[in-house]
Amino acid sequence: MEFVAFVGENINPKEELLLFLEEDILQHLKGLQTLQGKGYSIGIINKHLLNHFNHRFEKTPFSYLYTFTIPLETPHLLCFSAGSSKLPKAVLRTHTSWISSFSIQQQLLEYPMNTKSLIIGKLSHSLHFFGLLESFHRNQLPEVLPVFSPKRFFELCRKNPPDLLYATPAQLWLLVKYHEQIACPSVSTLKFILLGGARVQPALISAFQKIAPRAAIRVFFGATETSYISFKKADDPVDSVGKLCPGVAVQILDKKHQFVPNGTTGFIWVKSNQLLSKIILGSDTIDRNQEGYVCIGDRGYLDDSNHLYFKGRNDQVVTVAGQKISLDALEETLKSLLNTEEIAVINIPDLVKENELYILVSKVINQEIKKNIRFELQTRFGSFVVPKKIISVSKWPLLASGKTNRTQLKKIALG
Repeated sequence: MEFVAFVGENINPKEELLLFLEEDILQHLKGLQTLQGKGYSIGIINKHLLNHFNHRFEKTPFSYLYTFTIPLETPHLLCFSAGSSKLPKAVLRTHTSWISSFSIQQQLLEYPMNTKSLIIGKLSHSLHFFGLLESFHRNQLPEVLPVFSPKRFFELCRKNPPDLLYATPAQLWLLVKYHEQIACPSVSTLKFILLGGARVQPALISAFQKIAPRAAIRVFFGATETSYISFKKADDPVDSVGKLCPGVAVQILDKKHQFVPNGTTGFIWVKSNQLLSKIILGSDTIDRNQEGYVCIGDRGYLDDSNHLYFKGRNDQVVTVAGQKISLDALEETLKSLLNTEEIAVINIPDLVKENELYILVSKVINQEIKKNIRFELQTRFGSFVVPKKIISVSKWPLLASGKTNRTQLKKIALG
C-alpha cells in the first residue's frame, strides 16, 4: 500500500507518532496492521479532536495521515478517553502494556486466536481502538460498524456473524429495546461479549442473554489510563465490579494516603503492567506514588475475597446545600428503580444551593412516577438531593464512544 511505503521511507518510528483520521482509515486497516506490526507508534483521531489539537500535528501527503513529533524509546499506542462530560485526553501507552491487557483478556475468556470480533463505534475511542489492536495482535481483521445502529448491528450479525462483541451498557440497552420492538432473530453465533462499565444492571445482562443465548457476557472495570482492573463473572457479588485481574494490585487509601480496612470506601490506587506512560494532550490529573501505583480519582473498596466495589468517581461528587453527593450513586439507584441504562443526573451551578440536580431519562414518565422518584431519593439520600426537574428525553444522546453524552444532556436541561 502506498502510504505504508511512504511511512517506511520518511518516518522514524522512534521519533514520531502516527495519527490516522478515523473517517478514512477503515479502507486502510491492513496497512495500519502492517505498521503496527513493524513497531510504529500509532493512534486514531477524529476531526473534532484534530481541529482542537491541530497545532500539535504535521500534515503528510495523505489526507488521513498526520505525524506528531515526540521522542519515544519504545513503541507506543495513543488512545483517547471517552470524554463523556469534557474534552477527551490523549493517553500514551507502550505496546508492551497493551499486549499485557490482551493476554489478560485471552486468559479470562479463553477464546480461539481466530475469533472474529465486531466493534460498534468510532475507532478513535479507547474501547474500540483496543478491540481493533487486539484483533491485529491475533493477526485478524475485525468487523467495524463505525456508526452505531441497532438495525445495522442485527443485519451485520445475520450476514457476517461475529464471535466476540465489544460494547458499552448504553449500546447494549439500545440493542435490547430494538430487539423487543422489532422482534428480530436472536444472535446465536455470539460467543463472547466484553462490556465496559463500572456497574451494569443485572437486568440488562439477563435481557441481552436472551438475544445472545450462547454468549459469555463479561463486564470489565478499568479506564483508558489503567486498562483492565477487574473482570466480573456471573457468580461474583452482584454489587461488585468483579475480582481483580491477574497481575493487578489495588490499594484503598484515604485522602492522607493511609490504608483503610477491607469494606471501607477510599480512593482506588492501581499498579499493574498495563498502566499508561503519560498523557500527552489534555490535563493530567493522575496521582502517582513512589511504589508505582496510580489513582485517577475512582473511589471504592475491597472485600476479603479481593472483589472490588466501585463507589463513584471523584469528579462526579458535587455539593448541594452544603452536602456532598455522588452522582454515580444517584444514577445507579435510578437505573434500578426505572430499569433503564438511559438515565443521567446532571448538576447545574446555583447561587443558593451551589448545585441544582436535574434527572434526565429516556422513558416517558408520568407525575406519579416522578413523585415516587423524589420520595425514593429523599428516603435514601436526604431531602437535599430532590431534583429540580425530571426530564424525559426522546432520543438519548450518545458519544461516538458509545457512552452517554453528558454535555448534550446539560444543554437539554438548561433548554
